[in-house]
Amino acid sequence: SGLFNYMEAPAFYMGLAALLLCTQIFSMLSKRKKNILIIVIAGALLPFIFPFFRHALWLFTGDYYRILAFLFALLLQVLAVFALSRITVTRKINFKMLFGTLAILLFLLYSPNIIGIKHPYQANAPLFLPGVQSFCMVFLLLYTVAITLFAVRNAGKYVWLLLTGLLFIELVYSARTTFFDREVVTYGEIRRKTGYNDYTLEALQFIRHQDTAFYRVYKNYG
Repeated sequence: SGLFNYMEAPAFYMGLAALLLCTQIFSMLSKRKKNILIIVIAGALLPFIFPFFRHALWLFTGDYYRILAFLFALLLQVLAVFALSRITVTRKINFKMLFGTLAILLFLLYSPNIIGIKHPYQANAPLFLPGVQSFCMVFLLLYTVAITLFAVRNAGKYVWLLLTGLLFIELVYSARTTFFDREVVTYGEIRRKTGYNDYTLEALQFIRHQDTAFYRVYKNYG
């Protein structure tokens, strides 16, 4: 939780396995390519770490991520897929990088509870929902186990089954809000003056009859 609107939140989603795998790429590249990749990732992170760059990109129209979120997730996803492809062929895993990435992700997952970071838009609300937080912790550990099993000879077939099963469960769990908790506009609401289809147009028509001067009307649908 914590994003400004519901439409942008899913754009960041890339799967927990990708977060663990994308760092493996650094042990597979030459020093020159590694430095280039670090610069690319650092540049991609700027709009997320420093809001000014994000606001400036959209000409200060609001605190939006828009396609930035999708492109950043896609970058990490491509790195993860490339790393996974190399791991399945060579069966070589940088365990220090893997366990270090796991430790950092778990720290980021639970640091808001320790430091006391709150939800940016809802007072006294936790930054991470407890159920989601626990799910992410358990699945990060399970994915780590699955990735380490790629190094075991003749275990590839079973590891792929395990990894596919974990990914399927994660996708179902992550999509539950979209399928079961979304707000649905009913047929009756479409025919009534409610929601966005309220009396705004009638109100504006009334105001224009009373006042012909220049003015701006601001409406907050929240």
